[in-house]
Amino acid sequence: MPHRPEDQQANLAGTVLAALFAAGAGHVGQYSDCSYQMAGTGTFTPGAGTQPVIGSRYQHASIPELRVEVLLPLHRQAAVLRALREAHPYEEVAYELIKLENTHQEVGAGLVGELATGMAPKAFRAMLKEQLRVPLVRFTSYEQEIKTVAICGGAGAFLIGAARAANADAYVTGDVKYHEFFGAEGQLMLCDVGHFESEQFTGEVFRDLLTAGFGRTFAVLIAETPTNPVQYDC
Repeated sequence: MPHRPEDQQANLAGTVLAALFAAGAGHVGQYSDCSYQMAGTGTFTPGAGTQPVIGSRYQHASIPELRVEVLLPLHRQAAVLRALREAHPYEEVAYELIKLENTHQEVGAGLVGELATGMAPKAFRAMLKEQLRVPLVRFTSYEQEIKTVAICGGAGAFLIGAARAANADAYVTGDVKYHEFFGAEGQLMLCDVGHFESEQFTGEVFRDLLTAGFGRTFAVLIAETPTNPVQYDC
């Protein structure tokens, strides 16, 4: 980004960054409007048909510039690039997209929470059966009070170690295979409530999110077609 007079440079950088932030860039955890800036030198020669903001057509230019970096989630890429082009004064906006392998520290496959009051393991399993409306719960032996609970819908055996590391007393998930139950290692009560059963209320979650996001602009209906292929004969 070019160095015009200092006040103009600051205004230009601020205008572009404000547009990027408004489009969804620059979030790091609970922080917003995050960027990194680096001063450097840019060179260019405007060709035929150009209308350069700085310099003259066919004349080589070497000017101080400012490089600005922001993080953006993949689903906001199109909106952020559109905002960049609209806010930047250059005809040709120089930008580079670099894919990061960082895990999103605010997003994961499971949750860990605390019960308001600790429960005996048997009472906790009874609560699971009642609240999830399931006929049975497969579980590992555990005699301590259940206070900290880890949850992952679907097939969540891959997070058994993470649940132990989080000091969970119980880990509720589905689709646990025989040998995977040994992963509890007596450090928590591993509860398999079934794959479908652990995800059955997802429809209500998405209904509430859509209703909150779009208000009354359209109706949100939950399908009532049974999709669980597993039946129980208890």
